[in-house]
Amino acid sequence: VSTSKAPIPTDVRPEGTDPKRIVREYYRLTGEGMEAAAKHDYEAAARAFGRLTEIDPGNPKSHMQLGTVLIEMGDLAQAEVELVKASKLDSLDSGTFMHLASVAREKGELERAVFFYRIAAGIMPETPEVFSKTGAALLELGHVDSAMAALEEALTIDPNDAVALVNLGLAHLSMEDYEAASYWFRRTVRADPENLKALMNIAILFIQSNQPDSTIVYLEKARSVAPDDPKVLLNLGNSYRQKGMVAEAALCFETAAELEPGNVLVLFGLAATRAGQGKTQESIAILRRITEIDPDFAPAHQALERLTD
Repeated sequence: VSTSKAPIPTDVRPEGTDPKRIVREYYRLTGEGMEAAAKHDYEAAARAFGRLTEIDPGNPKSHMQLGTVLIEMGDLAQAEVELVKASKLDSLDSGTFMHLASVAREKGELERAVFFYRIAAGIMPETPEVFSKTGAALLELGHVDSAMAALEEALTIDPNDAVALVNLGLAHLSMEDYEAASYWFRRTVRADPENLKALMNIAILFIQSNQPDSTIVYLEKARSVAPDDPKVLLNLGNSYRQKGMVAEAALCFETAAELEPGNVLVLFGLAATRAGQGKTQESIAILRRITEIDPDFAPAHQALERLTD
């Protein structure tokens, strides 16, 4: 939600109404809406900003603020309505078009998102975010060359734009240029040490090259950023198991299983760890549970045969 001071409405002067009262009401509602949004009370914020659009329907700021709150509430259709109104009232507000792009992305309409990002870029060409987000959307669409051009443009403005850096890593990864991908992911981590996407991708590259020690280093960094991420815990558990660090692996799988009790990959890792701890019956029970969740999960059947022979 924009925190800039909204312009005073000048075109709303109901007959018999004190203009000063209108101005006071406008600023009261603006403050009320912004305070509610800061507290994540989006329903209260929407009421305040909605009332503002009634007081001054020709003010683009009010429609934009209402639209951003509606995005937070998950009402994408109505958010788009308000943001389109704002864009028609002020076609030079890049923020409105960035929000429209966000709505389009949430709806899975990546082509429309790129369209809005490019409008924003035309208005604010000195802002790296518009280019990095354009590039990220183009990459999701599979337009790698166009994506890289946009991402590189972002870096000419801000060499430490983490969104651009990590997406350049993903672009090279999609082309199976693993050395270049690693370079960009490492640059991302230098710019943003807690960038989970970069940390995970570096770790996965180490997994692929069978370097468990380096894998563990980056997965532990990822766990410090996202301690409750099952994917991080699964990969870390597998890496510790590969190193023969059974206790550490078990803790990872146990935590991941609490978070995602139906994840057969997590449960299989836990079953394998229990077997490694000599807890055969517990391992068998977990494997049988896996076959109930996913009867087609062949590794569980194979492990059961080995343990029950």
